[in-house]
Amino acid sequence: QVEHPVTEEITGLDLVEWQLRVASGETLPLAQKDVTMSGHAIEVRLCAEDPAKGFMPSVGRIVSVNDGLFETDDDVRIETSVQSGSEISPFYDSMIAKVITRGDDRDAAINANVGVLRALEVFGVKTNLPFLLALLQHDTFAQATMDTDFIARTAALLGAPEADPQVILHTATSNFIGAAAYGDTAWDRHDAFQLGGERRLTHRFLADGEPLVIGSVWRDGTPHVTLDGLARDPAIAGLWPAISMRRDGDVVHSLRAGRHLTLARPTYDATASEDTGDGSTIRAPINGRVAKLFAKAGDTVEKGQRIAVVEAMKMEHVLTAAVAGTIDKVAVAEGAQVAQGAVIASLAVAT
Repeated sequence: QVEHPVTEEITGLDLVEWQLRVASGETLPLAQKDVTMSGHAIEVRLCAEDPAKGFMPSVGRIVSVNDGLFETDDDVRIETSVQSGSEISPFYDSMIAKVITRGDDRDAAINANVGVLRALEVFGVKTNLPFLLALLQHDTFAQATMDTDFIARTAALLGAPEADPQVILHTATSNFIGAAAYGDTAWDRHDAFQLGGERRLTHRFLADGEPLVIGSVWRDGTPHVTLDGLARDPAIAGLWPAISMRRDGDVVHSLRAGRHLTLARPTYDATASEDTGDGSTIRAPINGRVAKLFAKAGDTVEKGQRIAVVEAMKMEHVLTAAVAGTIDKVAVAEGAQVAQGAVIASLAVAT
């Protein structure tokens, strides 16, 4: 029983110890009628997955996890085996921690769990933390009136599938575009210095593996950045919950209200930044293994036709053609391990 800590927290018993004792030939120390319960306990499972994209697993290295993941007290119990530097592989279950809280009643247990989750920061992989917070604070859950269709019909719990543009702009400006990203003197900066006129630059990035372009105009030594016409809100860094960032080489991981963003400069070996945006490039949605290929170069395919299956964390992800066309190239072989964003195949789009 994965939820055995809930029983243990309201009974004061160690069920795992009992299990080991029984396996060793001993008898149970108590009868069922002798077991007493007190208070209320709730367990949530913190998983490396993205609820906004169908709970797709998130594979990679945990760049940093705050000490809150290891703090416990009489009413808080956290079970985990991960730490900063741990690898989340595609071969096992996505759960990385269990957070169990106890209170005198349901409201107290919920509030304690919300407090713990708000303090957690996991950088490097996406987690279901924003979903857990939204679920715990929803009236339907608080009143225990949910049913099995509750999550499916409550889309707000899952969050937006796209990253917050303001978080993207703030992360890019703080780490890649602003003068602070390069140094304190003109000799340290890589901001396309010029003697006259207004400097207008184009910056290419990958946000969670998706290509995007940020524009900047430099005035008085300060970059004014835009994304799809949206300007950066200068007050966003001061909003609660604040944006937390961790840099890992040329990659920056940001968190706001538990929502994780990875922002990086593109590489140029079949990079996503070269996508034409017409659906002709089929990419791996996750780190995993190419379990099956259904097409080869020269094949004609229809929109929605299966192209490949990528397998990770006990789940299969079927990749389909976004448009009709002819397979121009298959870039991988069956059984190959691929990284998120890797090109699986490309299409010559039918006109």
